[in-house]
Amino acid sequence: MPTRPVTQPSRRSIGAQRNPETRDAVLDAAEQVLTERGLSGFTIEAVARAARAGKPTIYKWWGSKAALLLEVYDRNKIAEFHPNTGSVRRDVAGLLVNLMDHWEGSSAGPVFRSIVAEAQANADARHALDAYLQDLSRYIALMIGRGIPRGELPPEADCTLMAEMISALALQRLLSGRSLSVKEAGLTADTLLAGFTQPA
Repeated sequence: MPTRPVTQPSRRSIGAQRNPETRDAVLDAAEQVLTERGLSGFTIEAVARAARAGKPTIYKWWGSKAALLLEVYDRNKIAEFHPNTGSVRRDVAGLLVNLMDHWEGSSAGPVFRSIVAEAQANADARHALDAYLQDLSRYIALMIGRGIPRGELPPEADCTLMAEMISALALQRLLSGRSLSVKEAGLTADTLLAGFTQPA
């Protein structure tokens, strides 16, 4: 007697309000597509099929492929992203080492390069990347700012500018494919601190 084929139930739409179960399914599917097809095969269509979710729903909540990639990237970032050693110098050097190791030791580096590339031609991707980088700079600035009450930096130190200089170096190394040694990370921290603690 022939058996009826089993059909998988489609997931509920995220709809007007994000459904956490569907959100996780989309992110899981995005990671699966990245793993199986690489960046060249990563499309919203492929993710929608793997997640059994509607493509318009994915675009509604992520806006662009880059925005979805950024959330996948952020989901898997290293836990100890911003060290807190009690020393600005060690924190800055540790941040650079951790970040470069993360980019070089996983799919995170190629994913982030892809996001930067898409942002050059896609306004939605550019806005998503800009928002992410601004958040990153704020977190780094807070990390650096811990050194002001400890006397490591003067009260007038521009922690945001320092944070942008740190992230700019990391991005330059990522996009050019150059690594950053532990020694270079320490020298970077020393140079930044010297520039911001010496009188103009």
